Amino acid sequence: MRKVLAVCDTEREYAVRFMNYLTEKQNLPFEIRSFTSVETLREFALEHHIEILLISERAADDEIRQMDIGTVMILTEDGSGLPEEEFPEAANCRQIYKYQSQSRVVREVMDCYGAEKAATEPEVIAKPSCIRTGICSVSDPGQKVIFSMIYGRILSE
Repeated sequence: MRKVLAVCDTEREYAVRFMNYLTEKQNLPFEIRSFTSVETLREFALEHHIEILLISERAADDEIRQMDIGTVMILTEDGSGLPEEEFPEAANCRQIYKYQSQSRVVREVMDCYGAEKAATEPEVIAKPSCIRTGICSVSDPGQKVIFSMIYGRILSE
């Protein structure tokens, strides 16, 4: 099952255009869903896990925290950000200026999502360094292969 990226905006034209832009980008590993009302978003979230939610500041409310959503990003209209006194739900959410280019919005979303995933994934422990050996000979290639195999067996012991 593919991960879901949902866009919820009360401006129908913005939501549809942004969804069309996202579906045209063929390299996104998400199923794209667009919503113009919070009620339909809630109904969808009851049955499906939403990995990333882009929601406009007009539609953002406290009930968003209770939904099954991985990452919430608020689309602000003036670019200044939402005050935490008026919008306590914005304290834990990334805020993105809505009216910048769509490619830039997608870049910010992917950067933020990638940073969050990297922070939650365990670190990979590197193996100790290995020794590389090259064998070069002007003689018969068959003898070079036999020598390489014997040399590799000796090194492995």
